[in-house]
Amino acid sequence: MEAGQFAFTVTADAETAAKLGLKTDKDAYAVAAADDGEADLVDLIGGIAESDVKFTDADAGKTYSFTVTETKLGGEGYANDTAPRTVTIAPAYDTATGKLTVTTTVAKDGVEVARREVSTADDAMAAPAPVTVAFQNSYEATGALGGEGNVAINATKTLTGRAAAAGEFSFSVRDAQGNAVATATNRASGDGEAVGLAFSPISYTTDALGRMVAEGTATRPPTAPGSFPIPFPRTVRTGCLRA
Repeated sequence: MEAGQFAFTVTADAETAAKLGLKTDKDAYAVAAADDGEADLVDLIGGIAESDVKFTDADAGKTYSFTVTETKLGGEGYANDTAPRTVTIAPAYDTATGKLTVTTTVAKDGVEVARREVSTADDAMAAPAPVTVAFQNSYEATGALGGEGNVAINATKTLTGRAAAAGEFSFSVRDAQGNAVATATNRASGDGEAVGLAFSPISYTTDALGRMVAEGTATRPPTAPGSFPIPFPRTVRTGCLRA
């Protein structure tokens, strides 16, 4: 994930935005760079003041609510989690005990998915655990070698001594385990004429490449995690050569 590839927009009323220090501009909260499968944390509350938000007994009975929506999406191949999350913060004060409790909830599609309570009765030396407003995107890349893909298999067939009939010779590209992954047959050609071979395309997805790494037919270098070198040790020709 590249820095700034995804961003979130917070929607809140003026009182809530001012109290919680929320940025309400479009795409105001952008993610940092992260490796595949890693989560990036973006601080939402207190962003304008760049400090923590404090509640007192004067806030008791009030409710501060805002929504978070992923508004800058990843692009082609990404499945984005665009459902808005509603965050509600409700301070409460117990006059009998003098305890102030702040309850934060996160809801998606009207269903509560996270909750956290922080109280003045908690250990003052322990930092309260944050409430996570979680979004999960996925990526499924597709590509093809040959066919309509950007990379082609370039090969030619030349028969010397006579003309070659169309389909007289068959060819296959095989992976490191000997599995045929692309095939082609020759076109008709004259004596000594080199003609190109049109191999069937080899299509890949992210999941397929992951399986190929597990099988040993592809590798994933740690220095270039987005690339998958695939060795093709041989091309096999079959057919009949007449005297």
